[in-house]
Amino acid sequence: MAENVTLADYFRRGTTNIQWCEDLVAKHAHSDWVAEYYNTWSNLPFYMVAIFGMKRCVEMKLNRSFWAAEVVMFLGIGIGSTLFHAHQSRVAQYADEIPMTLLLIAQINGMEGTHPWLTSSIKGKQAPFYRWLHGFVACIWALYVYTNDYAFFTVVFSVQICTNFGMLGDCGRRLKHSQLNWYIAMTFIAVAKICWELERKLYRDGACDTPGALSLHPVWHLGAGIAHYFGMRQCAELLEFSNRGKLGNSKKIDKVD
Repeated sequence: MAENVTLADYFRRGTTNIQWCEDLVAKHAHSDWVAEYYNTWSNLPFYMVAIFGMKRCVEMKLNRSFWAAEVVMFLGIGIGSTLFHAHQSRVAQYADEIPMTLLLIAQINGMEGTHPWLTSSIKGKQAPFYRWLHGFVACIWALYVYTNDYAFFTVVFSVQICTNFGMLGDCGRRLKHSQLNWYIAMTFIAVAKICWELERKLYRDGACDTPGALSLHPVWHLGAGIAHYFGMRQCAELLEFSNRGKLGNSKKIDKVD
């Protein structure tokens, strides 16, 4: 059911639809300004990875989708997540979650042409797969905003993550390109997800005072940041490798002609 909320409610502290262990057992423990101290400061890796991503975009002359995923949206996640854990307002939560969704859209858009599902037969138009995926994301997000049920965001984010990583792995397999970056990214996102789920279980079990519980969500931040770095590195290499192959094929055709 939709909630009856005013605009002011979106900016009021404590209006997020999810609570973390740190908020439960150590809220404002270190500062009146920061609700979740460790969950807030652990966003620093996001800013660092965005800087490395900017360097990669410049050096490899990557397209706008890569700039969006590597720099704009990842900085947005860092800022949004910092506000989310520090302020705990609904609008701060959206400032974290919207860039997360847009980043994954930009990432898979940047892979266009590297996989049969991501390649359109009509020049200048996206493949049908993109329309189905982005349409699904838009529908689930509409339900999420309408109901304010965090489960909807979990579903859409999980589907995007699995789709992007699955497509990335299959692209590498088809192009016979090194999968090292992909394996590293998969390892870190898996460890990060395990820490996420452990923190959620401790919260559900009322065991947030367990030693080490407050470090689990920060590890999620760190692992997700590292996974993003290596995942985008794999994306960039695959795009470059794919374009180089297409260029080589076109030169062969020219010689035959």
